[in-house]
Amino acid sequence: MLISEKKLEKILFVFWLLFFFLEFNLQIFSWRESCIFCKSLVNFLYNLVIIFFFCFLILILLAVLPFSDKERKNFLTILFVFILYMFISSFWSIAPRFSILGTFQILIFSLPMTMITLSFKYPKSILKKLAILFAIFGSLTSLFSLFLFLFGKIKDLGGGFYFQFFNFGTFQISQLISINFPFFSIYSVFHNPNTFGFWLFITICFTFFLLLEYKRLTIFLLAFIQILALFLTFSRASLLSLFGFLVCFLIFLRKKGGLKFFLLFCLIFFIILFSTFEGWKGKMKPGLGKRWETWKVAFQTLEEKPFLGTGQATSEILVKNKTGDIHFHNSFIEVLVELGILGFLFYLFLWIYPIKIGFKKLKGLAKKDDFIYLAFILSLLFGFFLNALFESRIFYSGGFLFTPLWFSFVSFLVNPNFPKSTDKV
Repeated sequence: MLISEKKLEKILFVFWLLFFFLEFNLQIFSWRESCIFCKSLVNFLYNLVIIFFFCFLILILLAVLPFSDKERKNFLTILFVFILYMFISSFWSIAPRFSILGTFQILIFSLPMTMITLSFKYPKSILKKLAILFAIFGSLTSLFSLFLFLFGKIKDLGGGFYFQFFNFGTFQISQLISINFPFFSIYSVFHNPNTFGFWLFITICFTFFLLLEYKRLTIFLLAFIQILALFLTFSRASLLSLFGFLVCFLIFLRKKGGLKFFLLFCLIFFIILFSTFEGWKGKMKPGLGKRWETWKVAFQTLEEKPFLGTGQATSEILVKNKTGDIHFHNSFIEVLVELGILGFLFYLFLWIYPIKIGFKKLKGLAKKDDFIYLAFILSLLFGFFLNALFESRIFYSGGFLFTPLWFSFVSFLVNPNFPKSTDKV
């Protein structure tokens, strides 16, 4: 081998980070494309992702393939078939251009991060580094939003939407907000409070993981800042995801200790819930009304094309024409409508197979440290599953950030080195 395992691991991690940073920036700038500077920046970032994708194929892929174990082979076979099926769906798609572009985005954004995660030799060490990264990023995006929430000036954009900004001389920072009396829903750097909420669900989970690992007051404060920001998004699906993660992780932690840290985390959770309760009461009143509308459209469409679907990335066209929304608010329904029953079965496999492997590993683990790492990923994916029932952020062709992250987190379970490897990179 021309390069040592540890050097290869470092290169893989750097590539993972590069894709993550590019995808994060695409996620936060893509909705601002009406601004000429942002549009140019998005085009530049998109082209950079494509360049890194081909660099990955040429420089890295040959170094990590082929996998010898059955689990990774099975998972990758279905993944490649699934992506191929997406491309083929453009032949019967109601919008072939959307289907080809949507599949291409899934390919270039998700495949490298999936392959890299499957290839890590020391995934426990990588997961610790990722936990630090997400805790910092989550706290920065929260502080940015909370600062504007407290000190920003407000400009009415109409329709219940507001622009909140703060000037530093000639430089201006801003976020969108919407009224949810008596509070505002905050957006931070994202285009939607639910997107910000789902991002915070992920970063809060990783911050909780850090709290278990290092038990420091600074991490506790980072958790508090992020949970406060999450509650001010008034994102019901994201709150449900976080609650589901906490309950699932509690069940695991009861077997291996660590209950006091869970209770400490829950204390923050309920203190902030109580302080924002009036706003949440108003948010709960609309219920599932809007989602029922989009789900009805989905099932009506499914009756017409049940087996093959309408084509990858066509949900936006279907829903926008009938309800004014841009997705079906359910990842499973979205895949079922776009790719039909056949594509939906592939998608279910990508959920069920890794989780089955995860639980199989869990039974054979005696070491507490290994158990907690594996329990964390399983609990995180349970939160993803709950979100998938009410949002389409997990598997969405325009999901520059969340689709690759989901694939990456699922891949930890399939990686045979996780969670047993203890060496550090």
